[in-house]
Amino acid sequence: YVCGGWDGKSFLDSVECFQPTGEGWKEAPSMLTARSYGAVVAAGGRLVACGGWDGVSSRRLDTVEELVPGLEGAGRGWVQRN
Repeated sequence: YVCGGWDGKSFLDSVECFQPTGEGWKEAPSMLTARSYGAVVAAGGRLVACGGWDGVSSRRLDTVEELVPGLEGAGRGWVQRN
């Protein structure tokens, strides 16, 4: 997975997933919060993003969000966790 980042102009909320079966990179639902310098872990069929910086505030993000399979409709599949 590649999640978020900085493109030189703005912080990103985009998510891409590499499919090793020959499909290459595939877009996944965007995160709820644009972030760079965060930590992301994939485990148990879920993807969790935490921390980082959104480029807006002067402090680091203290948010955690989780991509839950099957929820791609409402909320783009991401759920805020505290």
